[in-house]
Amino acid sequence: QKRLESNFRELLREKLTNLTEQSKWDEVKGQIENDSDYQALSSDGDRLRLFEEYHRQVVADAQAAAAAAAA
Repeated sequence: QKRLESNFRELLREKLTNLTEQSKWDEVKGQIENDSDYQALSSDGDRLRLFEEYHRQVVADAQAAAAAAAA
C-alpha cells in the first residue's frame, strides 16, 4: 500500500504541474485517471486524501516562495 501511495504522489508531481490554490480534485482527476498509478490505488478516498495532502503542500510552497520573493 505504501508503494502504491508513493507512486500516486509521484504521478501527482509529474502530471499536475499547474496546480493553483483554486484547483479542485474533480477538475484535475480527469488528467490522471487513465494512468496506471491512479488505477493501482483502488480507493477513491485514498486518492482524494493524497491529492489534498499534495495540494496543501503545493499551495504552502507557493506562498512561502512568494513571501521570500517579497522580502
